[in-house]
Amino acid sequence: MVGSLKYSVFFLFLSSIASLLPFRSYCQSPVVSSAIDKKVILIGEQMVLTVRGSFPIDSPLPAMNLRIPDSIPHFEVIEKTAMDTVTFRDNSRTLEQKLIFTSFDSGQWVLPSFQVLIGQTGGAQQVINTDSMAIDVGYSPADSTNQLRDIKPIKEVSLSDLTAWYIAGGILLLLLIGLFAWYYYKKKRSGITAGEKNGLTPLQEAMNELAELDRYNLSVPVEIKAFHTRLSRLFKRYLGRKQSRPVDQYTTSELLINLDRNHLTPEGIASLADALRCADAVKFAKYLPAPDLSMQCREQVKQTINRIEQLSINHKISA
Repeated sequence: MVGSLKYSVFFLFLSSIASLLPFRSYCQSPVVSSAIDKKVILIGEQMVLTVRGSFPIDSPLPAMNLRIPDSIPHFEVIEKTAMDTVTFRDNSRTLEQKLIFTSFDSGQWVLPSFQVLIGQTGGAQQVINTDSMAIDVGYSPADSTNQLRDIKPIKEVSLSDLTAWYIAGGILLLLLIGLFAWYYYKKKRSGITAGEKNGLTPLQEAMNELAELDRYNLSVPVEIKAFHTRLSRLFKRYLGRKQSRPVDQYTTSELLINLDRNHLTPEGIASLADALRCADAVKFAKYLPAPDLSMQCREQVKQTINRIEQLSINHKISA
């Protein structure tokens, strides 16, 4: 009797151990689930299939690979995201991957199941299939109310009268033109010399300016610079009045080239060039010539003016 009881207890103990082994194995198995975000789509609309693999707590995280065939009837794969790992508070982890599909065939189609390989490549792998899903692909639903809608009345187009704006724009344009003309006339009048205002000829004004140069003290550096600056300016003013065009902004080289039009002799142009270049050296290089050299420059400018006047008289007589 006692032996039979011991045998029964031992048998129950083994049965309990045996019953726990499949349960433990089941608990250690990964769980793969799949879900689609929408089962009814319009043609060309996208839908997202999410495949998720859940693994036991504190177990090594295996590799999970979702195998997608090259072509799926009635469906096109737009994007396949990378495998993402999600860890929960209880230290359980999940591998998740998303597939984005679309379809351009209307009708009810079945999105097939896909194989999920769990385990390292080259080693033992467990194959689990996802669920297949029915997807309805259609067009935008037509209006089934059959309600008549009111005809909208014709809207009158309001035409704006822009005549006043055109007139204002024309007046503004005329004011701007007048302003520019006044500015140009004022600038031109501001360039008129005192000799012109007093009715002096270019020769008379130049001679008066040359006579004024005798007042400078050519032993003082400041007055030497003022002497040569005024000498260069008076010649440019004379030539500009004589030729009826501005030459104030001409450089010495441009002025000498321009003098060739007056048919001056090469010796006369060379003499004037010495005087003007000496003036440039005084103004820009702080050169201080001797008083005799400054007076020589004055005389060279005066002789050039007289030559131009004589050539002008001869030209009038020959004409």
